Amino acid sequence: MLDKILKPYGLEYEDLNQEERATLHVMVDAMGKGGIDINKIREYISSMRESVALDLVSMTDTSSQKDKMKDVYLKARLHNYVLLEAILDKPNKTSKAIESMLAGMVSKVDK
Repeated sequence: MLDKILKPYGLEYEDLNQEERATLHVMVDAMGKGGIDINKIREYISSMRESVALDLVSMTDTSSQKDKMKDVYLKARLHNYVLLEAILDKPNKTSKAIESMLAGMVSKVDK
């Protein structure tokens, strides 16, 4: 099952790091139990963002070309996870802004 998911992306299970493997297993289990909801996706993105941030913080030396490439790769992944979190949180932020605006209108009408 895992190979079937990874193969279209040119990946093999061995290409994944430990956290990516664990996340993949959680997502596959969730699919088997009736699907993936938005909260599970939020949790996944948050955990992966934290993982990438920790990897970046733990990098002490970026003098070699390999380390420089890893640094760029991790920063790109972190940026993507931050953007995905912002997209998923946008409806919540929008509804809070609308509620705040309406509360302000009500308070002006009450005066």
